[in-house]
Amino acid sequence: MKGVKAFSIIALLIITLIAMTGVATAVPVSVEEIKLDGNVYVSGDTLHVERGEKLDISVKIEGTGNASNVEIRAFIAGYEYSDHEETSDSTHIFDIENGITYVKKFDIQLPSKLDQDSYKLRLFVADRDGTANEFTYNLKVGTKRHALEIKDVVFSPENKVRQGGVLLSTVRVKNAGERDEDGLRIKVAIPELDVSASDYIDEIEAEETKTSEELLLRIPKCAAAKDYKIVTSIEYDESYETIVEESTIRVQDSGICETASTTTSPKTIITVGPEMQDVVKGQGGAIYPLTLSNAGSTSKTFTITAQAGDWANVKMSPSNVVTLGANEAKAVYVYVSAKDDASAGEHMFAISVKSGEQTLKEIALKANVVEPATKSSWDKVKKGLEVGLVVLVVLLVILGLIIGFNRLKADDDDEDLEAGQTYY
Repeated sequence: MKGVKAFSIIALLIITLIAMTGVATAVPVSVEEIKLDGNVYVSGDTLHVERGEKLDISVKIEGTGNASNVEIRAFIAGYEYSDHEETSDSTHIFDIENGITYVKKFDIQLPSKLDQDSYKLRLFVADRDGTANEFTYNLKVGTKRHALEIKDVVFSPENKVRQGGVLLSTVRVKNAGERDEDGLRIKVAIPELDVSASDYIDEIEAEETKTSEELLLRIPKCAAAKDYKIVTSIEYDESYETIVEESTIRVQDSGICETASTTTSPKTIITVGPEMQDVVKGQGGAIYPLTLSNAGSTSKTFTITAQAGDWANVKMSPSNVVTLGANEAKAVYVYVSAKDDASAGEHMFAISVKSGEQTLKEIALKANVVEPATKSSWDKVKKGLEVGLVVLVVLLVILGLIIGFNRLKADDDDEDLEAGQTYY
């Protein structure tokens, strides 16, 4: 019996030794010091940081034993878009010797979309098959008192515009700061062409995103055909703060400049009615009469197009393609209606008149979007149509006089822009 007991004890010791040799051990290190942005981080404290900034982390560790192929990873967990924007950094593998001190540095960029909340800065120290050591430090993520971001700048047309054309732009802005902002001044400019447009956003609350009204830039008709830098800037916080974003637009040759310098007599007369009208959103619309007159000796075909934002629907009657014989004039009616979700106030849109590949003119017009009345607005619509008809008759009379005058004076200047008429 004694032999059996002795054998059992020896077997138990052997099993215990085998089991101990199979247990993974942690990497033999201790964290001596951690610094964030040059300041020593005291264990147990909570460090306040701001989203959008970069954390410069320095970690001093000491080897309490020997280990090979060690890697340290610093990361912040819990960010919703961490699969698109990393919130971590790691070292290359290295070896640790007992009694030796090592300093490793990390850079972690805090995303601007990071929620304002409490987080943990975690340090994982691990080798190939051992147990990882974890060290955690408290972080409180906040944001700046005043902070705006330009989320997007949208152009229409998007990438290129013709000489003499109109470029529409809207700017999307987010308030990423703690405080509500008011009196934002938005400016879009092409410095090389000395053209710009501005708009104001009265108020934008913290964490809110807003889009500006359309900003209109008219490209000079003799601008060089090339790429131009567009500068979008926003002034806020009593104009003490400014953010800037740059874009590029290509100006294409439309032949306008060359045609204007070589034409010996006016051939086409373009006249438009009122430049601004009221439009009740979700109800009816406004009619902008556009009159074309061919003062030349041969027939011409014209194409009329419109550029408007998401706020409107635009139709043309009887057609957007007009063929005029010699000394003939016709009218095209541009019908603009505001959508149900259009914001009240002034909106810009543009009408372009082309003959073949040549853009003769781009006309900037305005629509004042108003809320629908509680009762039927047919009387107002009828009155507007009557006014438009009177304006059209007057324009046709003026055009008839101009055509007759042009036929008597064949040696007039290349261009005459009087009384709201343009000649090509």
